[in-house]
Amino acid sequence: MVEDKLRTSNYLGFFLQADGHSQ
Repeated sequence: MVEDKLRTSNYLGFFLQADGHSQ
C-alpha cells in the first residue's frame, strides 16, 4: 500500500506542477 501512496503523491505533485506552469 506504501507504493500506491507514493505513486499517488508523485501523480499529485506532477499535476500540481503542470497546473502551476499553466498559470
